[in-house]
Amino acid sequence: LLSYNGNVGALAYSLGVERNVWSPPNLGQARYSDRFRDEVYYAPDGRVIETRPQYWNRDHDKWIYTAGATYDFLRGDQVQLNAFYQTLDIFEIDQTNFRRFDAAGAVTLTGLERHERATPVRTTLELGGEYEGPVAGGDLRALFIVRRDSSPSRDYRVQDLAAGTVELSRSLSRVDTGEDILRASFTFEPFAGQSVEFGAEGARNTLDQHLRVFFDRDGDDLV
Repeated sequence: LLSYNGNVGALAYSLGVERNVWSPPNLGQARYSDRFRDEVYYAPDGRVIETRPQYWNRDHDKWIYTAGATYDFLRGDQVQLNAFYQTLDIFEIDQTNFRRFDAAGAVTLTGLERHERATPVRTTLELGGEYEGPVAGGDLRALFIVRRDSSPSRDYRVQDLAAGTVELSRSLSRVDTGEDILRASFTFEPFAGQSVEFGAEGARNTLDQHLRVFFDRDGDDLV
């Protein structure tokens, strides 16, 4: 995490950048992003019919960028602006080496199941601003917030067998959301010891979602 704050006259500003990699990579297989487990399936008579040792890994890389500025006017007005931008890249993989047995204990099938899930660069952008100051004998406060989220994802399942690779499923999805908020209030004192406040707020939310489920017959990552 790095941050810097400064002033230029009546302008105060701040800049920041942060990186989060979920867990320290130098811990090797002991880190939280790596997991192992063994699954064993039994028949009702107690014999083993399948073993499934599984390895799971999750790589997580997040960057956060922030910026802010505040300006104080001579008559008491103040303006604040803030910006936030985040990128998040996630890759998960499950690898299971399975082995199946018949009633006599002989191996009938071996293979590897792979399940890959990825969020290739999810982004979040948020902008905000606020104004406060004396207007027409009263006090005006106004603010706005704009937020945009984009979340693409990819899911892929295959089996690697002796006879070749069999694709089980493949999907691509994308979810884009947005939010816009505008709020304002005006306060004044018609008489000493009394105050009146008027306020208004408007908001808009958007959602755009796409999903494609298909089989990649020729290996070009398309239908």
